Amino acid sequence: MLVIMSQIARNTGLGVLIIDEIQHLSKAKSGGDQKMLNFFVTLVNTIGVPVILVGTPAGLSILQSEFRQARRGSGQGDMIWDRLKNNQNWDLLINALWGYQWTKKQIPLTDDFKNILYEESQGIIDIAVKLYVMAQIEAIMTQREEITPESISQVANKHLQLVKPMIQALKSGNISKIAKFEDISTVDVDFLGFMERERATVDLQMKMEAMKRTQRKKEQEMSISIKEKAILKLLPVFIPCI
Repeated sequence: MLVIMSQIARNTGLGVLIIDEIQHLSKAKSGGDQKMLNFFVTLVNTIGVPVILVGTPAGLSILQSEFRQARRGSGQGDMIWDRLKNNQNWDLLINALWGYQWTKKQIPLTDDFKNILYEESQGIIDIAVKLYVMAQIEAIMTQREEITPESISQVANKHLQLVKPMIQALKSGNISKIAKFEDISTVDVDFLGFMERERATVDLQMKMEAMKRTQRKKEQEMSISIKEKAILKLLPVFIPCI
């Protein structure tokens, strides 16, 4: 289908072709990764437009497995985006992120917040953003309506259990520990799972409130019913017979 792809690229005026998630080739069986790499090389030659391969650090071993693929991958230069360091770049990110504060009590940004977010995320932007969001959700759910460095640390300990070994490895700086996690710079957080759990908590609270209201209504109705029965029994006493 290379000829067809080339024709489509010309018809649509394709300027660049981006192939993402290249690290998944490491899971290919029976030499499938090598076949795909050969296909990419032929594709570049055929369609005649720049091709950018994007993936996690796990994809490096694949791209470096063949000299011609590594050479072609670096033909226009390559770039490895590592986690941020705790410097002015981190300050720039957190300053921009801090504007998205949705709790009722607006807390000013301090160095303590910058440092705790870095400590718990180790400069991985995805984790830092999700941790900031989860800390706010926790504050809203508990009606504290404010975030603190301590609450951010508590949320990290409570909801980042799956990525904790990776974070601890990064904190240690031990190369052998870090090497155990080939995708350590792109560890994922079950953010959607956290949202679903919080939503379920809200739904449960709403159901409990509805049940309480129903119970109170029944109690009021029963109270009125008892009063009515008492009045009916007393009516013959106060109403003279005609």
